[in-house]
Amino acid sequence: MWSMTVVLITAAIWMAMATYFELPVSSQQSMQDALFGTIIGVQGFRYIPIWHKNEYHRFNVVGMAWMVVQWTVAPVVACVCAFCLFTLLKKLVLRHEKGDERILVFLPIGYGIAAGLLCQFVVFEVCVFAIGFVTQSLKFAK
Repeated sequence: MWSMTVVLITAAIWMAMATYFELPVSSQQSMQDALFGTIIGVQGFRYIPIWHKNEYHRFNVVGMAWMVVQWTVAPVVACVCAFCLFTLLKKLVLRHEKGDERILVFLPIGYGIAAGLLCQFVVFEVCVFAIGFVTQSLKFAK
C-alpha cells in the first residue's frame, strides 16, 4: 500500500514540475515510470522480466522490452497518422473554395468514424474479456 502511495506522490510531483516548465509529458507514462521505479526500489533489478524471469512473473514475452517499444513506436505512429489525416483534411476541406459547405458535410462523417471506432474498441474489449472468462470457467468445470 505504501509503495502505491509513493507512486502517486512521485508522479504528481513530476507532473507538477513538467507543467511548471511547460514540458509535454504523458500522465500514463509518468505513472508507469513511477511504478517501475518503485518496483526497482522494492524488489531490485532481479524482478524485471527482461533481466530475470521466474514462475512468479505474469508478464508475457519479455515484459519491459514491450513497454519500451510501446513508448517509442506508438507516438511515432500516432504522429504519422495525424499528419496524413490533417494533410488530407486540409486539401479536401479546409483549403477548398467551398470549405464552409464541405465542413458541414464532413463533420457528421468524422463524428461517425470516431464513434464507430470507439464502439468497435469497446465491443472488442468486452468480447475478449467475455471469451476469456468463458474459457477460464470451462477449464475449472472440467
